[in-house]
Amino acid sequence: MAGLYFFGRLDGQSPNADIEHLIKSVAAQMTDAEFKSEAVRCGKSLQTKGQEITRIGIDMSKKK
Repeated sequence: MAGLYFFGRLDGQSPNADIEHLIKSVAAQMTDAEFKSEAVRCGKSLQTKGQEITRIGIDMSKKK
């Protein structure tokens, strides 16, 4: 779900962007150290956003 959140943000800013091409072009310019660092940073961000989405879902299910 969190991945979809970020793809939605990208799509909202640039609906016609070729996201796969953009990811490949940036990844090709990154060093191994940068790639590893970004993988950790992005993983933490996805985890945090996923937890937020889960919490919202739980809160909303209580309001039925």
